[in-house]
Amino acid sequence: MSETLWSDVFTLTVSNERPLPVLTVSPSWPSPGASVTLNCSVDHPSAGWSFYWYKAVPQLSGNSYSYELLAGSENGTEQDLFIIDGQTHTAGYVCTAGRGDPVFYSWYCKLVFVWSGDGEIILVSPVRPVAEGRPVTLSCKLKTETVYNVDFYKNDKLIQNDTRSELTISAVSKSDEGFYKCKQRDSADGWTSPESWLSVKCKYD
Repeated sequence: MSETLWSDVFTLTVSNERPLPVLTVSPSWPSPGASVTLNCSVDHPSAGWSFYWYKAVPQLSGNSYSYELLAGSENGTEQDLFIIDGQTHTAGYVCTAGRGDPVFYSWYCKLVFVWSGDGEIILVSPVRPVAEGRPVTLSCKLKTETVYNVDFYKNDKLIQNDTRSELTISAVSKSDEGFYKCKQRDSADGWTSPESWLSVKCKYD
Protein backbone atom coordinates (compact mmCIF):
# COMPACT_ATOMS: atom_id res chain seq x y z
CA MET A 1 0.00 0.00 0.00
CA SER A 2 1.48 3.33 -1.07
CA GLU A 3 1.79 6.20 1.35
CA THR A 4 0.49 9.68 0.46
CA LEU A 5 2.86 12.54 1.19
CA TRP A 6 1.49 15.92 2.26
CA SER A 7 3.17 19.31 2.06
CA ASP A 8 3.63 21.55 5.05
CA VAL A 9 0.59 23.61 6.00
CA PHE A 10 0.72 27.32 5.15
CA THR A 11 -1.68 30.20 5.58
CA LEU A 12 -2.71 32.42 2.66
CA THR A 13 -3.82 35.88 3.79
CA VAL A 14 -5.68 38.21 1.45
CA SER A 15 -5.63 41.83 2.57
CA ASN A 16 -8.33 44.32 1.59
CA GLU A 17 -6.53 47.21 3.25
CA ARG A 18 -5.88 50.18 1.01
CA PRO A 19 -2.20 50.71 0.23
CA LEU A 20 -0.59 54.12 0.70
CA PRO A 21 1.37 55.16 -2.40
CA VAL A 22 4.61 57.12 -2.23
CA LEU A 23 5.16 59.97 -4.71
CA THR A 24 8.61 61.21 -5.69
CA VAL A 25 9.42 64.07 -8.08
CA SER A 26 12.53 64.76 -10.16
CA PRO A 27 13.84 67.38 -10.17
CA SER A 28 12.17 68.98 -7.17
CA TRP A 29 13.70 72.40 -8.06
CA PRO A 30 13.42 72.60 -11.88
CA SER A 31 14.43 75.55 -14.02
CA PRO A 32 11.45 77.47 -15.42
CA GLY A 33 9.92 75.62 -18.35
CA ALA A 34 11.71 72.36 -17.58
CA SER A 35 10.06 68.94 -17.50
CA VAL A 36 9.27 67.25 -14.19
CA THR A 37 8.84 63.50 -13.71
CA LEU A 38 6.39 62.18 -11.11
CA ASN A 39 6.81 58.60 -9.87
CA CYS A 40 4.06 56.82 -7.89
CA SER A 41 4.97 53.57 -6.15
CA VAL A 42 2.81 51.06 -4.28
CA ASP A 43 3.46 47.68 -2.68
CA HIS A 44 3.49 44.80 -5.19
CA PRO A 45 3.89 47.09 -8.23
CA SER A 46 3.41 44.19 -10.70
CA ALA A 47 -0.16 43.51 -9.52
CA GLY A 48 -1.92 45.43 -12.31
CA TRP A 49 -2.24 48.90 -10.83
CA SER A 50 -3.28 51.93 -12.87
CA PHE A 51 -2.17 55.35 -11.69
CA TYR A 52 -4.04 58.64 -11.34
CA TRP A 53 -2.28 62.00 -11.08
CA TYR A 54 -3.58 65.18 -9.45
CA LYS A 55 -2.58 68.79 -8.88
CA ALA A 56 -3.34 70.31 -5.48
CA VAL A 57 -5.53 73.43 -5.61
CA PRO A 58 -5.60 75.63 -2.44
CA GLN A 59 -9.09 76.51 -1.18
CA LEU A 60 -10.13 80.10 -0.55
CA SER A 61 -9.97 79.58 3.20
CA GLY A 62 -6.28 78.72 2.92
CA ASN A 63 -6.68 75.80 5.32
CA SER A 64 -7.18 72.98 2.81
CA TYR A 65 -6.93 72.05 -0.84
CA SER A 66 -8.75 69.99 -3.43
CA TYR A 67 -7.26 67.65 -6.05
CA GLU A 68 -7.64 68.26 -9.77
CA LEU A 69 -6.96 65.41 -12.22
CA LEU A 70 -4.13 66.20 -14.62
CA ALA A 71 -4.91 66.05 -18.34
CA GLY A 72 -4.19 62.57 -19.67
CA SER A 73 -4.83 60.96 -16.31
CA GLU A 74 -8.62 60.68 -16.43
CA ASN A 75 -8.60 56.92 -17.12
CA GLY A 76 -5.39 56.17 -15.25
CA THR A 77 -1.98 55.33 -16.72
CA GLU A 78 -0.35 51.92 -16.92
CA GLN A 79 3.06 53.40 -16.18
CA ASP A 80 3.93 54.59 -12.70
CA LEU A 81 5.64 57.63 -14.27
CA PHE A 82 3.99 60.86 -15.39
CA ILE A 83 5.86 63.72 -17.10
CA ILE A 84 4.81 67.35 -16.77
CA ASP A 85 6.23 69.62 -19.46
CA GLY A 86 6.86 73.32 -18.98
CA GLN A 87 6.78 73.56 -15.18
CA THR A 88 6.95 77.31 -14.46
CA HIS A 89 5.80 77.76 -10.86
CA THR A 90 5.59 76.06 -7.49
CA ALA A 91 2.87 73.40 -7.42
CA GLY A 92 1.79 70.43 -5.29
CA TYR A 93 0.97 66.97 -6.63
CA VAL A 94 -0.54 63.70 -5.36
CA CYS A 95 -1.26 60.32 -6.90
CA THR A 96 -3.53 57.34 -6.32
CA ALA A 97 -3.56 53.83 -7.74
CA GLY A 98 -6.44 51.55 -8.69
CA ARG A 99 -7.03 48.04 -10.01
CA GLY A 100 -9.81 45.51 -10.63
CA ASP A 101 -13.43 45.83 -11.81
CA PRO A 102 -15.03 47.56 -10.02
CA VAL A 103 -11.91 49.58 -9.32
CA PHE A 104 -10.32 49.24 -5.87
CA TYR A 105 -8.47 52.49 -5.10
CA SER A 106 -5.50 53.17 -2.86
CA TRP A 107 -5.32 56.15 -0.51
CA TYR A 108 -4.02 59.47 -1.79
CA CYS A 109 -0.27 59.73 -1.31
CA LYS A 110 1.28 62.47 0.80
CA LEU A 111 1.30 65.86 -0.93
CA VAL A 112 4.64 66.58 -2.65
CA PHE A 113 5.73 69.97 -4.02
CA VAL A 114 7.75 70.96 -7.05
CA TRP A 115 9.44 74.27 -6.30
CA SER A 116 10.06 77.03 -8.82
CA GLY A 117 13.75 77.57 -9.56
CA ASP A 118 13.75 80.97 -11.30
CA GLY A 119 16.59 82.42 -9.05
CA GLU A 120 15.64 86.16 -9.22
CA ILE A 121 13.75 87.26 -6.12
CA ILE A 122 12.97 84.54 -3.58
CA LEU A 123 10.92 84.14 -0.41
CA VAL A 124 12.98 82.62 2.39
CA SER A 125 10.69 80.33 4.40
CA PRO A 126 10.96 77.16 6.52
CA VAL A 127 11.56 74.01 4.49
CA ARG A 128 10.10 71.70 7.14
CA PRO A 129 6.65 71.91 8.76
CA VAL A 130 6.49 74.34 11.69
CA ALA A 131 4.90 73.28 14.98
CA GLU A 132 1.80 75.16 16.10
CA GLY A 133 2.59 77.97 18.51
CA ARG A 134 6.12 78.54 17.20
CA PRO A 135 7.20 81.89 15.70
CA VAL A 136 7.93 82.10 11.96
CA THR A 137 9.67 84.81 9.97
CA LEU A 138 9.49 85.01 6.17
CA SER A 139 11.91 87.29 4.33
CA CYS A 140 12.34 88.47 0.76
CA LYS A 141 15.77 88.30 -0.90
CA LEU A 142 17.25 89.13 -4.30
CA LYS A 143 20.03 86.56 -4.68
CA THR A 144 22.00 87.20 -1.45
CA GLU A 145 20.72 90.71 -0.70
CA THR A 146 17.75 91.55 1.49
CA VAL A 147 14.93 93.33 -0.35
CA TYR A 148 13.02 96.17 1.34
CA ASN A 149 9.65 97.77 0.56
CA VAL A 150 8.01 94.49 -0.33
CA ASP A 151 4.44 93.29 -0.20
CA PHE A 152 3.65 89.86 1.22
CA TYR A 153 0.82 87.69 -0.07
CA LYS A 154 -0.91 84.58 1.19
CA ASN A 155 -2.88 82.58 -1.39
CA ASP A 156 -2.64 85.66 -3.69
CA LYS A 157 -4.20 87.93 -1.06
CA LEU A 158 -2.16 90.93 0.16
CA ILE A 159 -1.48 90.57 3.90
CA GLN A 160 1.36 93.08 4.56
CA ASN A 161 2.47 96.20 2.68
CA ASP A 162 4.91 98.38 4.61
CA THR A 163 8.64 99.12 4.59
CA ARG A 164 9.63 95.95 6.44
CA SER A 165 11.57 93.24 4.61
CA GLU A 166 10.14 90.49 6.77
CA LEU A 167 6.79 89.00 7.66
CA THR A 168 6.67 87.70 11.23
CA ILE A 169 4.01 85.40 12.66
CA SER A 170 4.46 85.27 16.43
CA ALA A 171 2.64 81.96 16.94
CA VAL A 172 1.58 79.97 13.88
CA SER A 173 -1.62 77.95 13.70
CA LYS A 174 -3.20 75.74 11.03
CA SER A 175 -5.00 78.80 9.70
CA ASP A 176 -1.60 80.25 8.69
CA GLU A 177 -0.89 77.30 6.39
CA GLY A 178 -0.88 78.24 2.71
CA PHE A 179 1.07 79.60 -0.27
CA TYR A 180 3.15 82.73 0.44
CA LYS A 181 5.03 85.05 -1.90
CA CYS A 182 6.57 88.51 -1.85
CA LYS A 183 6.74 91.32 -4.44
CA GLN A 184 9.21 94.18 -4.60
CA ARG A 185 7.10 97.32 -4.62
CA ASP A 186 9.65 99.79 -6.08
CA SER A 187 10.89 97.52 -8.86
CA ALA A 188 10.12 98.68 -12.40
CA ASP A 189 9.94 95.02 -13.37
CA GLY A 190 7.55 94.22 -10.52
CA TRP A 191 9.70 91.30 -9.35
CA THR A 192 7.63 88.67 -7.60
CA SER A 193 8.97 85.61 -5.82
CA PRO A 194 7.79 82.07 -6.56
CA GLU A 195 5.16 80.83 -4.12
CA SER A 196 6.34 78.82 -1.12
CA TRP A 197 4.11 76.52 0.91
CA LEU A 198 4.14 77.10 4.66
CA SER A 199 3.22 73.85 6.38
CA VAL A 200 2.03 73.79 10.00
CA LYS A 201 1.90 70.64 12.14
CA CYS A 202 0.42 69.84 15.52
CA LYS A 203 2.97 70.65 18.21
CA TYR A 204 2.57 67.15 19.65
CA ASP A 205 3.37 65.35 16.35
